[in-house]
Amino acid sequence: MSKVCFFLFWTIASVCFLLACGVKTPIVIPQPKYKGKISDLQAKLENGEIKLSWEYHGDKPESFVILRKEAASDENVCSSCPLHLEKYATLIPEKTEGKFSWKDKFIKLGYRYWYQVCAVFTTGQQICSKIIFISCPTTQQKNISTY
Repeated sequence: MSKVCFFLFWTIASVCFLLACGVKTPIVIPQPKYKGKISDLQAKLENGEIKLSWEYHGDKPESFVILRKEAASDENVCSSCPLHLEKYATLIPEKTEGKFSWKDKFIKLGYRYWYQVCAVFTTGQQICSKIIFISCPTTQQKNISTY
């Protein structure tokens, strides 16, 4: 009985080895279907609103999504921690590429804001800008930097 079990074990192991063995192909990393770039994202404080402007060149996206984080000026935001921005607005572009802009009308003076713009395609693929920061003091003065 032990010889039969031994033979059966080695037969099954050999078949599994032969089926699993073979020439492996190199891993192919899928390339993005859509190409484009969001550049020159800027934020300006104008008349109690934050105006975002950016340039986009590439394949026409289905939409642009504005991501935002808001924090009070006295709220501690860890500069070395990952920044969590939330979806805030969606724009449907009327043109393929060029200059785009959008205004955030719901801001609070004395708060800080971080923004990022992403081009979203029908497949769900996204191409995103860098994150920018603007501080809204109690007066109409601007302070912008890249995060």
